[in-house]
Amino acid sequence: MHDPDWQAEIVELHNFFMAWLAGDLVKNMDSFARCAGTMAEGFAIITPAGGLIEREALLAALYSAHGSRPGLRIWIEQPVLRRREGKLTLVTYEEWQEEQGRTTARRSTVLFRDDPQASQGLSWVHVHETWMASN
Repeated sequence: MHDPDWQAEIVELHNFFMAWLAGDLVKNMDSFARCAGTMAEGFAIITPAGGLIEREALLAALYSAHGSRPGLRIWIEQPVLRRREGKLTLVTYEEWQEEQGRTTARRSTVLFRDDPQASQGLSWVHVHETWMASN
């Protein structure tokens, strides 16, 4: 059996965020399942500002934010596999966002767990983001 495609998962989920926040996807639970279906039970994210957001609060905020950022562009750079052990995969990557002429960047660490039911065979267990200098 081959390892799940963590690089594709990172890019695909961020493409979903970009399309969802821009309002390019239909606002319904079928469209939103791409996001909700890949966040593991107990998922949490530490934001660049140091806040901790649990799965249900994050999903509610994202669902409500549909169409709130037209023109948003998100891209991923420097994905690096840090560790693959058993059913867990630890990865770092840079997430860049451009909106209304302003660019921001964050370095992210994600812990994935193998999940054959999720897209690309991975569930997001935990994310930690840190601001980076950008142009």
